[in-house]
Amino acid sequence: QGMKALGDFLSERTGLAVKVRSAETSVEAIDAFKGTADVGLLGLFEYILARAEYGVEAGMQVLRKDGVDTFAGVIVVRSDIRTQKLAELAFTKIAFVNEFSTTGFVFPMKLFHDQGVKVETHFAGSHPEALECLRNNTAAAATTYADAVLGKPEFRVIATTPPIPNEPIFFRKGFAPEKRDRICSALEYLAKTPEGKALLGKFADITGVHRVTDAHYQEVLGAVVAAGKTIYDVVPDGLSIDTRKRYHDLAPH
Repeated sequence: QGMKALGDFLSERTGLAVKVRSAETSVEAIDAFKGTADVGLLGLFEYILARAEYGVEAGMQVLRKDGVDTFAGVIVVRSDIRTQKLAELAFTKIAFVNEFSTTGFVFPMKLFHDQGVKVETHFAGSHPEALECLRNNTAAAATTYADAVLGKPEFRVIATTPPIPNEPIFFRKGFAPEKRDRICSALEYLAKTPEGKALLGKFADITGVHRVTDAHYQEVLGAVVAAGKTIYDVVPDGLSIDTRKRYHDLAPH
């Protein structure tokens, strides 16, 4: 219902025929920018992959809460164990979310990488499932976004990533600038109305938007590349978009 309402609003406001749909997997969402998709709202790492594969271009950034434009990932352990440092997790099983999750894998893995700590990777599939592995004591630690463990005394944070910019709304390479501007203007208008805020809130808790370019994400791209020889090397055994099929976790990544 939210996707149809958003499509209807954008169609009316821009004069364009806009259809909003959800991809079943991250791979499908990224591959849509071979030519069938014009505008995307995916996770940050998925945008980086789509940018590398198909040259998509950031046009806006989503905001959360009271205009917050960054978030952070955390590595957590159970509160009843003594682990204090990442080095103590060497060669233990860590519950990650999936290969595409910014806070559930990419940036926490970079923390391990930077400290030279090798761990056993387990992809739980979602943020709640990663934390459930920790509750069940089937993993020594779990990774998630910082807000996921607020008010949960059973977990203790032992490492936090640097601030990570919220994901962009991006456009297919070659998408007409005039159409891009119409869509950006419509979203800016939508975010200023109570009804619009409620509608946007159905999409990963978005509360607003502002305009950016790819340059806004250059630093975070460098951080991802620094975790491996290329962005594809960040994930275990590399990543082939054509063959690796993983469901995408849209909650704040």
